[in-house]
Amino acid sequence: MIQWEYCELCWQTSSRYEAARPSVVFYRDPGKAWSPPDANPEQLALRLGMEGWELVSVLSYERTGMGSGPEMHWYFKRPLGGNGHVAPNGNGARHGVADGR
Repeated sequence: MIQWEYCELCWQTSSRYEAARPSVVFYRDPGKAWSPPDANPEQLALRLGMEGWELVSVLSYERTGMGSGPEMHWYFKRPLGGNGHVAPNGNGARHGVADGR
């Protein structure tokens, strides 16, 4: 059975700020959230895709109240090997880790 690793790309804006910095949270290691200062959500999604992550869902909604504004959540998954490491891709190379290591 295939085991999966998951991550979430979140982008929130508020009425106080024109835009907010997006961030990626890895479900296996939430302490290693990744949020490059110069990246936009599309660039982060592209990088995740190039590193073997598959986009599985996108949710968007409008928040109300303090700090209201649109919020987007992009959910990704990729297969894990039997020992908890990322499975090799088709040419035998291992996928990179998207947390900047």
